[in-house]
Amino acid sequence: LPPEVVSDILIHTLPPYPVCPPLTGPASPIALAHICGTWREIALSTPQLWRSIWLRHTDHLQIPIEVVQPWLARSGSCPLSIQIESEQWGASMTPGPWEAIRPFIQRSEQGQLVITATGHMLSFFLKGSMPTLRSLSVAMKNPSLIPPDVTSLDFPRLRTVSLTWLRYPVDWLPWAQLTSLTFKVMYSPNCIPVLRDAIHLVDLIIIDCDFTGTANAGDIPLTQLKTLVATCDVVDILNLLSVPALQTLQLYGADLGDEPVGALGSLISRSGFKLQKLRICGRYRLPVPKETFLGAFPTI
Repeated sequence: LPPEVVSDILIHTLPPYPVCPPLTGPASPIALAHICGTWREIALSTPQLWRSIWLRHTDHLQIPIEVVQPWLARSGSCPLSIQIESEQWGASMTPGPWEAIRPFIQRSEQGQLVITATGHMLSFFLKGSMPTLRSLSVAMKNPSLIPPDVTSLDFPRLRTVSLTWLRYPVDWLPWAQLTSLTFKVMYSPNCIPVLRDAIHLVDLIIIDCDFTGTANAGDIPLTQLKTLVATCDVVDILNLLSVPALQTLQLYGADLGDEPVGALGSLISRSGFKLQKLRICGRYRLPVPKETFLGAFPTI
């Protein structure tokens, strides 16, 4: 087979981009370079094989920077997808060898940071300009109340953000340019200011967040929102948002209260949207039969 055909076959053996393969094992591109000399030469000269990477750092597993740096160097000029998961990053720790891969991180197109301890790792990685970054996911496995010192960010192409377990206000991202936003296990005082600023959202996902006590927060207009997905008690969320362009509403495991038809009807009448798709499923039994929903919303 011609080398370009073999190269294409090798690309398709890996998880589809932007999913990040592990450093080692059969799902790693390094394994493809160990089959034979010919395949090794092709693999090492195929930038698409090295454009995504999953870096996991724990008490028992150290990230070999001497492997990571040449891996990313082989990616050439490809935009990168980098997932960083760390359980060791406190105030007393120094970036050390991580500095060697900072230029590659700044080339990220898809970035996912899964972090424990404090916000010091965020402060290290989210710095300066990342001109190709389109998607960013930040999760704190062990939530910290210490906010990161993140300033002067330049993410001109950022459109998608996912936040998990952040326990402090997040005022350091360009919310107004986002089109997709996910909240996971967040408190409403940290979510509401973001929603007010994220005026161009098209997709909003809210998972296991607490929005109780937000009745006096005022109306939040999201005039371009087309899809809303929620997996929590959503009555307060529905009463909070004004979404005139909403087309799809998906509620998974959500408690709609004692009057679900009224809660949805209130949202529809207040926002004036024409819902095209409604999906309700999960662990709660609806207090009214399905036929009641169909009768109340015949156009869905």
